[in-house]
Amino acid sequence: MRLAMGRAMPTSTQLLFDVQVEPSTIPPKPSDPPILGTLDPKLKSKPLTRYGFQYVIPAKQITFTSGPNRTHRASLEIDLAAYNADGKIVTGLSQTVKMPLSDDKYQQFIQGPFRFFQQLDLPSGQLFLRIGILDPTSNKIGTLEIPLTVPKK
Repeated sequence: MRLAMGRAMPTSTQLLFDVQVEPSTIPPKPSDPPILGTLDPKLKSKPLTRYGFQYVIPAKQITFTSGPNRTHRASLEIDLAAYNADGKIVTGLSQTVKMPLSDDKYQQFIQGPFRFFQQLDLPSGQLFLRIGILDPTSNKIGTLEIPLTVPKK
């Protein structure tokens, strides 16, 4: 996954997904850390804009394993990396989503797309967002890279 998340790497298409990226309209919760993401320490004093990432992944692409008592298990690793114009990573976020489901919940799950939401604080300027999803059960990866200009506050 690390190689697939490198700046300007070819797009991986084993997992297909949609992602909507926009400034977040959700107010920070008191339990939120002051900065979301692994921000470069040199940027800690700079103004940041919180962005929301809404993912839609066809559920049939996610590989489940069967467990005892008709249970089903899957997980996804969802990674974000923001690079500056020089190709240096300025912030990132990695999150693993575990999906242990009963048979009833699994039957419902596979009927529709899986939706997931993340937030990341971004510095102003021209950035390149690398977004990747890994299904560790099947070892399938999907990535994409989009340019984003974050306006100054």
